[in-house]
Amino acid sequence: MNRKNINYFVDLGLVFTFLASFGTGIIKVLVKYPEILRFLGIRSLRMHTISRVHDLSGVLMGTLVLIHLLLHWRWLFTTTKKMFRRNKKLSSVSLIAGLLVVSGCIGEEKEEPVKELEGVDIEEYEGEKLTPLSVVRTTSIKGPQYVDSETYTLKITGLVETTRELTYEDVLAYQNYSKVVSLNCVEGWSITILWEGVLVKDFLDFAGITEGANTVIFYAYDGYSTSLSLNYIVENNILMAYKMNDVVLTPEMGFPFQLVAEDKWGYKWIKWVTTIEVSDDLTYRGYWERRGYSQDGDDDGPMLEGDESQ
Repeated sequence: MNRKNINYFVDLGLVFTFLASFGTGIIKVLVKYPEILRFLGIRSLRMHTISRVHDLSGVLMGTLVLIHLLLHWRWLFTTTKKMFRRNKKLSSVSLIAGLLVVSGCIGEEKEEPVKELEGVDIEEYEGEKLTPLSVVRTTSIKGPQYVDSETYTLKITGLVETTRELTYEDVLAYQNYSKVVSLNCVEGWSITILWEGVLVKDFLDFAGITEGANTVIFYAYDGYSTSLSLNYIVENNILMAYKMNDVVLTPEMGFPFQLVAEDKWGYKWIKWVTTIEVSDDLTYRGYWERRGYSQDGDDDGPMLEGDESQ
């Protein structure tokens, strides 16, 4: 194969990989806006596949760009040399800018103080591979929330015999449980973590559920909310976790508590839980549910409300 043919296939590959990367990137952004998906008539997305295509196309495009530069290095060198000769001022500015970038004076980011974590991040539990915490993605509506454990209270209210308020230490005093559960996000990624925490139903028993209750609504420190059926919470022994892989949750991960809503999409896994409300309101919709996401949130079902195609 001669040089001309190689150039042709490299350029063609660049076009296709760019379109694939750009298109899947747009889809990953649109996932955050279900009302737009509904307007466009998109009812079902295989986000795991889309995410993989996006990542792969980006790698391929970068590789093809490198090959393209190698094929045309002489032309690039000659053109750059001529440009600098014609405009010495531009050459000087470029040199200074390059030195500044190398020295880190441009775009320097403030380093966050290193937070010491309790425990050791384990990567395997009873033969099952776990996701390292260093690669766990974090999503939220307002960024990480910093909750003071000294002043924190968990409120159990609504259709209960007695409204209860528990401190952080009160919650930790309950019987602890652990289980390996995978979290699947609608953005296309998933993690498998050893979660340690307390049973939500223990709090509900402590407060006493009254007749007619069928829904449990969770509220977070940042204003986020979501709801799940009472039967789901009780029958599945749903945890409210305070540890991941034997490490106490950081603010980014949801300290002090994150709901482990197993078999549900990630938007049901509410972080920074501050209030648990027992309700009879089956019509209640949380933050993302009000924006068109499925109320049930089953991760083997449709993402959007009213989609029966899966």
